Amino acid sequence: MRMVTGLNPSWNEGLPGNLLRTLAVARKSLRFWRPLRSWRSIDEVLQAKEGSDLARTELDRKLTLIELLSFAVYCLVDHIAFYQRVGGLKSWTANQADVVDRVAEFFWTTESVAVVWREIRLLGCIHKEHALANTVAQHALTERRKKALLALFKAGICDIPCSLYFWALNAETRNKGRHKAWAGFLGMLASLVSLHGMWPRRAQTTMGSVPVTSVKGASQKV
Repeated sequence: MRMVTGLNPSWNEGLPGNLLRTLAVARKSLRFWRPLRSWRSIDEVLQAKEGSDLARTELDRKLTLIELLSFAVYCLVDHIAFYQRVGGLKSWTANQADVVDRVAEFFWTTESVAVVWREIRLLGCIHKEHALANTVAQHALTERRKKALLALFKAGICDIPCSLYFWALNAETRNKGRHKAWAGFLGMLASLVSLHGMWPRRAQTTMGSVPVTSVKGASQKV
């Protein structure tokens, strides 16, 4: 919807523009309880043994913690923005509300950077393992490589530019048609990648395990 209003700015005040603003508020409500879920995930990563799926190395553990903590802070700040959108904090000016939004989106950037760094490291590990693996293990590594590439594409190509759009650009620049159009397009791509990752698949039976960490994609911005 953001892309549509960017391509045709005259729709900002019409049905598409109203729908865009309504959906933006609705998405904020879907993030309730996410900080608690993030804290549970943080505890699991802290308790994980080095070399396990959750902490392949200490650096990977730290990158995952940065990802999860950034997402938790993002959601907490976003709760304040939601309260303001539904009528709370009436004394706030539009600029003050915009500052809160931009603070939240900054943590989206830190989350995405951590994901990019970790997935690049994972791809390097998979490349090394692939040369030494047998046929069954190579198939599993190939599947993990695909997941890592998708996570890297989503975080690096879609999430980081979109997050910068929301906090690095001022409101006047963000509302220009061409900027709304590319941000909306990248947001649509990110949603498609997320749907692809969550789409149910038939379980595959393998005859061995591969000593490479499972891919953990970036936290979804719903």
